[in-house]
Amino acid sequence: MSGGFRCLMCGWCCQNLISVGWSGLSLFPWEKHMFPRDRVLPHLGYGASPEDPGFRVFLYKYTDPSCVHLAAGSCSIHSERPLVCRSYPYRYVRRGQSSSFYEAAPECKAVNPVAGPTRAERFCELYAAEEIGMHMEDYYRKERKWEYDGVSGAWIPLRMGKA
Repeated sequence: MSGGFRCLMCGWCCQNLISVGWSGLSLFPWEKHMFPRDRVLPHLGYGASPEDPGFRVFLYKYTDPSCVHLAAGSCSIHSERPLVCRSYPYRYVRRGQSSSFYEAAPECKAVNPVAGPTRAERFCELYAAEEIGMHMEDYYRKERKWEYDGVSGAWIPLRMGKA
């Protein structure tokens, strides 16, 4: 983990959901109701096949480039915002089969690698990032993983080591 963080409330992260390698806002199933139904697509799933009754969607993706809840430069659902928003600018990163860590998003202008708040002062963001990490580790342990292709509308099997 690098850097301190004190949110500048600039709204950059909320206005650039599709940029810097991002392809939308990741949402857990219990969060998808917060966004317009027609803008939320499945993203990651697991199970023998998408047609199998035991198949589960693990993550959804809000596909607009800007958050619908950004109003006058601030979040209108701040106290109930999704976990990924709570964790920002910290994110869970997995490399290979067994290496994972948390990093500060380099695109966030509020991240200062030299000075900043103490670990206790940034606890909320770190806790949310760790909670995402726990959910993702559970997903990685699943035998059959799938990724939804929003263009074709088809589920594509993921190879080991991907997503």
